[in-house]
Amino acid sequence: MSEIVREAAQPAVTNTKPKHKISLYGRILIVAGCIIAGFAALAVLWPAFCDAYTDRVFPYITIPMGWVVNLFPFAVGEVLMYAGAAAAAVAILLSLIHGGKALIRRLAKSGRRGGYGFYKGYMKVFAGIVVAALWLFLFQWWIPYHGYVMGVRDHSTEVTLESLRAAREAVAKGLNSAMTEVPRDASGKIIYPAKAEREAAIEAALRGLADRYPRLNGYYARPKEAICSDVLEWMRIGGYTYPYTTEVTYNRYVDNLYWYSLVTHETAHRKGFYKENEACFMAFLACLHSDDPLMRYSGLYDVWWDIDSAYWETLVESCGGDEGRAAEIYLREVQVDGERMRADMTDAEEQAQELYEEDSHPLEDYREVASDAADVGWEVQADLIEGVSYSDVVKLIAEYYENSAGK
Repeated sequence: MSEIVREAAQPAVTNTKPKHKISLYGRILIVAGCIIAGFAALAVLWPAFCDAYTDRVFPYITIPMGWVVNLFPFAVGEVLMYAGAAAAAVAILLSLIHGGKALIRRLAKSGRRGGYGFYKGYMKVFAGIVVAALWLFLFQWWIPYHGYVMGVRDHSTEVTLESLRAAREAVAKGLNSAMTEVPRDASGKIIYPAKAEREAAIEAALRGLADRYPRLNGYYARPKEAICSDVLEWMRIGGYTYPYTTEVTYNRYVDNLYWYSLVTHETAHRKGFYKENEACFMAFLACLHSDDPLMRYSGLYDVWWDIDSAYWETLVESCGGDEGRAAEIYLREVQVDGERMRADMTDAEEQAQELYEEDSHPLEDYREVASDAADVGWEVQADLIEGVSYSDVVKLIAEYYENSAGK
């Protein structure tokens, strides 16, 4: 009896597991994730905040970042991109391996555990890298991208025939003038200067617009040649601005005539003009007002096709669809020296092709894969940036010539 009483007096043993505490590292990632989500939503809802941030805070991030990456002769962002892709691939592979092992043990009803130490450690580090990348992406791309176009809330919603006519005439005259001013050799081919001289011309042209667009002040990191330019060539990518390092990176096989406009466009991205139409417009303005005839030629040549096409379509529409009547009016307009421009285009493309053929391309077997991936990528991008795409620069240029500043 006494033994029964003693057993009853003993406290009951509970089988509760200790509560799992989130580590300091985990708490930091959670807080950072909440901040990222909050600012991302705020950017979408409040464009004026994005413009204020881009004008007043963004330079304090991009200028030090530019100093750092400029110390390296190669594109740091491109290397990080490949490293990030490799890290993600390893994370997926490890997850599949350990997930498979766990499933096998469960089916075999094995009580064995463990062997996850390296995997857990790797995934913790990988999670930190992902959060850091999202943090940089938020403050160096997402917020600037969600401001108003050119930092202005209201833009012309309609493109008139007269504004397009004025824009087309100005671009045509500028092209014809630039063609006669660019340096040429005895055979009439354009003489292109060294890259350092071109970069200086681009910086000078953009700084010349800084009174109107203060974002263009400050430090200019030099553009970098892409390591895997052949892959960009197969994907029809002339260049990009890497959001995590704000580096301007270009495809080395881009033809020389287009190069000025391309790098100016990408540099405008780096200065906070992240929408494609506003970067195209900024490149157009910088080239238009440049003292360098080659830069003027490049910028006007780049927008000519969209401007001329938009004018023709609007003209035909204004003529009630009568293309014959529209052609009579069109042919009375200022015309570009098409023969000379085509010759310059052909020469530039041939030089680029010669450079491509001089280099080895170890990834040539993947050319078709890269091209197919690009097709999908361009289609997705077109859907994502509808309304602020490359061709939408026509609206901004037409608006520019409607205003007294464009006269």
